[in-house]
Parts: sequence; structure tokens; C-alpha cells
Amino acid sequence: MALLDRVNWDERRQRLPIQYGEAVIHLLADGTIRLEGTRIVQQADRDIALSAAWIDLN
Repeated sequence: MALLDRVNWDERRQRLPIQYGEAVIHLLADGTIRLEGTRIVQQADRDIALSAAWIDLN
């Protein structure tokens, strides 16, 4: 299925959700990126660097 069929621009909420099955990536106009899914995996051959004013682990 084409990527454009999975994209649904929400003008009112100013967000661009991309969905495939149970997984969703939301790109918000304010710069927020939100990932939703049943399992999110990060993998790196080297470091994973986080930089933020604060990091909420739970």
C-alpha cells in the first residue's frame, strides 16, 4: 500500500499521523514526535544520546 494511503493530515489538531497496523507516528506542528505501538525497540551499534530539559522514564 502506498505511504500516502497511511497518512491522514489533521488540520484541526495540527498533527500528521502515519499509521500501519497498531503502530502510529504523530508529527505535531509544535515539533513534538509521538510514537505509539505495542512494542517500541531502540537499537544502536554505539551510543544512544538523549538531550532534554528533563527525561521522564515512567
